[in-house]
Amino acid sequence: MKKVFFIVVFIIISLLVYFNLRQKENIMQPEEITYITVTASGNIDKPATYKVPSTITEEELLDLVGVRPTSVYSDFEIYDGLVLNFGEVVDNPIVIETATFEELDSLPEIGESRANKIIEYLKTKGGFKDWDEFFSVVGISNSEDKLRIKEQAILR
Repeated sequence: MKKVFFIVVFIIISLLVYFNLRQKENIMQPEEITYITVTASGNIDKPATYKVPSTITEEELLDLVGVRPTSVYSDFEIYDGLVLNFGEVVDNPIVIETATFEELDSLPEIGESRANKIIEYLKTKGGFKDWDEFFSVVGISNSEDKLRIKEQAILR
């Protein structure tokens, strides 16, 4: 009788352990969140070094650092150790669509041939839809050069 009792208890305990372990396997474990470090400075409301989830979007990061309407920046990829420096538009920026040849020529990296390209493009197309189109037309790909131009000019 004792032997049967121990066998029944052993079977019950074994079944409880089995079902308990089986339930734990079915519970989804949350993905491990990884963090990266991003340093932001310049023309923003909250310059600092931030520890953010690696899944943060560009828009979320810009909101976090408090980008101002007068802030300018180049496109960027988010990665650990990223350093962003936001420039600021000058007080009287050159309006690309209404600028004279001399004003366009005075912009960093534009020069005479690029100023002529801009004027011809404006005559035929009427304007640029965004900065990407502008830089594509004038042939500027360097992020620092783009930022320097954005600090001194605007598109309408």
